[in-house]
Amino acid sequence: MNMQKLIYFLLLLPFFADSQNDIRLFVFGNSLINHTFEVQPPTPSQETSVPHWFQILSEAGGHQFAVDGQFGFLPQHRNVPPIPNWGFDIVRGVWDADLIPFSAADFNTILLTPANFIQWQVPSENFPGESFSPIEATQEVFQWCADQEEDMTFYIYENWADMAPYLSNGFPPTAQEWSTYNQYVQGEFKDWFADYHEAVATQFPDNSVCLIPVGTTISRLLQTVPFNQIPIDELYQDDAPHGLSTIYFLAAMITYSAIHQEPAPRTLEIDPIVHQTVRDNYAAVVDFIWETLLNATDDSGANTALCASRIIDDINDLETETVDIQFQNPVRDVIELTTDLSFTTARIYDLHGRVCHATANVKDETMTIDCSNLPAGWYVLSLQDAEGRLLGERQFVRQ
Repeated sequence: MNMQKLIYFLLLLPFFADSQNDIRLFVFGNSLINHTFEVQPPTPSQETSVPHWFQILSEAGGHQFAVDGQFGFLPQHRNVPPIPNWGFDIVRGVWDADLIPFSAADFNTILLTPANFIQWQVPSENFPGESFSPIEATQEVFQWCADQEEDMTFYIYENWADMAPYLSNGFPPTAQEWSTYNQYVQGEFKDWFADYHEAVATQFPDNSVCLIPVGTTISRLLQTVPFNQIPIDELYQDDAPHGLSTIYFLAAMITYSAIHQEPAPRTLEIDPIVHQTVRDNYAAVVDFIWETLLNATDDSGANTALCASRIIDDINDLETETVDIQFQNPVRDVIELTTDLSFTTARIYDLHGRVCHATANVKDETMTIDCSNLPAGWYVLSLQDAEGRLLGERQFVRQ
């Protein structure tokens, strides 16, 4: 290692030594993650970016955060290695591309978003004039990243749709245009991202690939009281639609909660640049977002927004047998458990692999487990026999 690289490594060493829950993020993004062009009205810093607010949320939540990113669309992002051309006033970077390769930067999280105007055709169809589709381009980017660094967690950032096709007389939309637009975001647009995510994720069975429902969550929130009273031109500035500070704040809350698998910190002191209605109802926004993420499931019932990649490795290392585990899911205060085999030990893990509950010396096929002390969230119930063999496991959500 030459002297420049050594100095760079030593400068970042305290950050790399932080806990496993800290985020070192690379973003393959566009202006729906970081809006830097002709922001009107101008903001004091980078309040029209997700990383800006993610940093503020991380500080309040007790997490470390660092980020680099590249602006572009999927055809450009496909040309790896990326060029880190984003930097942020209040967020530290991870990677000095002039000194070290991507593989030495120790990223642990990748966030990617496609354009919001390509959903007129299915994600498996090639871009016009190209020989690859959005799915293939994304898989290529993720595969390159996975080859550079082990144990990557991948997130697809579901943005919000282009508004221009729904406006007959320009921005802002009429009430009817706004309603029609949101129907599309929560319908066909959401379905496009679901198909896109499912196809991308199938190629990475050893990595978590999750879909953060940013656009649909914001759309639903803004159609509920009191947020439906906010004028649209106090949230967005054009028909792209680029958001104002409040939209990127909401997007960061959703992204933070998905990546950290926890609600946004309730103790946050919110900058007055965020719309007063959101500031005055911040606790309700936190709950709305968290409930949305807990209920973000596919047709099989698996959660698509909260990655389960950090579940303790001991579960997967055990010899596995098949057992039918039955209980009501979601769970409120207790699990009324019934199985078709007797078991000895029951453990509940959170999605970071921490044991939240353990009961041993069970000699029956039924059991009641008290979950009243568990915070709301996703968990894994693991059953083992007297020899320590894994009989089965099941994910569940505690409401």
